[in-house]
Amino acid sequence: MDAQSRERGSCGQTFCPVLSGVTCTELKKVERKELSAQPQISPMKIIATLLAATCACASGQIVYETNITVQVVAGSQFSGYIDGQGTQTMFVSPVGLCSDTSSNIYAGDSGNRSLRKVSPQGQVTTVLGSSNGFSASLTSLAFDGTRYVWGIGDQTLYRFEVAAGGFGSFSIPGVGYYSKLACNAAGEVFISSEFDNRIYRFRNGSVEVFVGSGNGGYADGTGLFTAFQGPADIAFDAADNLYVADRGNYVVRKVSPQGVVTTLAGKRQQQGHVDAKGTNALFQWITGLAVNRAGEVFVAGSYQIRKISPDGNVTTAAGADESGYIEGDARTARFLGIASLALGADGAIYMGDATRVRKLSAPHEEIIDAGALSLRLFAGITLSGIPGRTYRIDGAGSLSSTNWTEIQKIMLPSSPFLWIDTNAATRNAKFFRTVLLP
Repeated sequence: MDAQSRERGSCGQTFCPVLSGVTCTELKKVERKELSAQPQISPMKIIATLLAATCACASGQIVYETNITVQVVAGSQFSGYIDGQGTQTMFVSPVGLCSDTSSNIYAGDSGNRSLRKVSPQGQVTTVLGSSNGFSASLTSLAFDGTRYVWGIGDQTLYRFEVAAGGFGSFSIPGVGYYSKLACNAAGEVFISSEFDNRIYRFRNGSVEVFVGSGNGGYADGTGLFTAFQGPADIAFDAADNLYVADRGNYVVRKVSPQGVVTTLAGKRQQQGHVDAKGTNALFQWITGLAVNRAGEVFVAGSYQIRKISPDGNVTTAAGADESGYIEGDARTARFLGIASLALGADGAIYMGDATRVRKLSAPHEEIIDAGALSLRLFAGITLSGIPGRTYRIDGAGSLSSTNWTEIQKIMLPSSPFLWIDTNAATRNAKFFRTVLLP
């Protein structure tokens, strides 16, 4: 049992927030390893290790993935308005985030009614604010993949040309105040409206209904013959499937490019924190969505982040059902109040957490050109003989060679004994022999 398991010892809010205070009947630590051949690096390499803590309570199980870490990118514990470097900056409420192709993170700092930018090095600047005539409480941002960052706030859709520092606006009063944005691969803007339970598409300067009847409820189907209950954050995957945080139903829905709505995970109108597959999983209040390149959907609640695999399996990526501020390992990380998620160009998941911008990242594999490494080639043979006697080791380019060259004389310390030729890279010897000396 690991340190966290010993400290908790029961369900409580850490492992079983649905039944707080219920005693854990069994706590298991499960380790799954996947091995894969990795030529030129090692004969066998551990690709991923997943440690999971399983709580066998009536509410189900919670599986913590521990190959994920959390770190702050910008902002501090103080609420305010300061540009600068990393944690020497201040935000009021970065509730909308998106990333461009250069790994810049844009934050709609709704409390400061401004658009801020965080560079890959953590430098925070103001793109648009009161000094250049912009003032809006942005609730969501999306990058169209080319040149524009789109934002929504105060029932207005904004198009920001961040390189030039300009913007345009489109009035959309019908969609309400608490709308979210996402852009598909074609750069079209989609808008979720909690106000009237629909998903809209904005193109050619006008808004049209994509899915949703407008009646609050729950119905899978196609186009207008579907129902949502307060659709909140939305996000696209690489295949242009749209994922919807159906907040009032406590589920995550999936919408195909043709407008076919299905339920990916969660059980309608049943809330809780249970990790399982598909509709056997339970979610609490959903505040953010993001989809990575592997098609994994990250789902934020106020104080934790869950992950849905492409086949619908739900695990807990980070956090717990208790507030706090802790960096580091997923199981011990804590959040103060996650308002949004966004996929970064670097593959990490970024979040607006109270007055900070933070990052959720997992270790990744990197193939490095051998020419960039300082590698040495060694050769070795196992010697079996008489300990204490002296042997001569010869080398040659072929077994039929008549020109064996002495490499080294050694006194055999033990048998068997592994002898290593540390200068093998500079020799022509491909074969070795040993000769017992008098």
